Amino acid sequence: MNKNLKLILDEQISNAVFNRPTVDDIVDHHTFLFKVKGGTISSIESLTNNAWEKSVRVQAMLPYILEAIRDSGVKNLKFFIYTADHSGGCDLDDRFPVLSFCKLSDQNVITIPNVDFYSSALECALHEAYTRDVSYTNKANSSFFAGASTNPKRMEYCEKMLTSDKHEAVITNVVGDVKRNDWPNFERYVQPHFIPQSEQMKHKFLVNIDGYAACYSRLYWQMASNSIPVYLNRDTSYEQLHDYLIEPDEHYIDTTFSRWPVVFEDLDEAVCKHVVTRGKEFCNEHFTDTNKKTVHILSYTFSKMEEAA
Repeated sequence: MNKNLKLILDEQISNAVFNRPTVDDIVDHHTFLFKVKGGTISSIESLTNNAWEKSVRVQAMLPYILEAIRDSGVKNLKFFIYTADHSGGCDLDDRFPVLSFCKLSDQNVITIPNVDFYSSALECALHEAYTRDVSYTNKANSSFFAGASTNPKRMEYCEKMLTSDKHEAVITNVVGDVKRNDWPNFERYVQPHFIPQSEQMKHKFLVNIDGYAACYSRLYWQMASNSIPVYLNRDTSYEQLHDYLIEPDEHYIDTTFSRWPVVFEDLDEAVCKHVVTRGKEFCNEHFTDTNKKTVHILSYTFSKMEEAA
């Protein structure tokens, strides 16, 4: 397991509070209480009308958790896993150990690999980048953004790019309380259908704009591709485990809404190629054999949690 990930987890676990939680402490339908006894999961508890068997995310994670518990040798441990996109709605971290895919920077939550690691989502996206991408030199000198309507900044960006011939932006899924009257051209950039990754990778620059939380694994497959990830006004208050090791202007271009796409014309070719190379190196180190590495991370986390409890 990567030594820097260990250091991150060590710090998070040292900041966690290890009181013993009970089912009465469960706050909402995202909260699942795991009890490990005798080297296996003895119970998973949630709200009475929200059985864990009905949670797609818990079901996806369970094989990894079971294997990690066996590997770690943990015998006696209780902890919460918060299964929402991020743990901002969870106020248990000042009393109990809480694991989450993504946390807020001021929380004592322990980060674990995000939800895409427990399904085929990340693996498929990385495979697509490795096998179906075009070379850097054959990409169009243009940028592309696609995403759901989960942040007004996304619609603002689409409005701004509407007349550009080099920068395309579309909303692929309308979700949440979108006030369409606020966006006069809304219907012109809404394309409610899946846009293949191979189509997106035809562009030299792939734009990221945070939605409800971090962009989960979008940045990861972009880093694995021959395109250059561009992050606009990245919200650093949202923290995923691997993102602690991803550096701005090293693994992606870090800029703002006001500077993009003006800065597009000024980007040095050597810098762009360096970002592509470093992104690929990162993915090769952290995202090959992801199933095994995910189990190792969970196993290390559980072992250190039992030591701290």
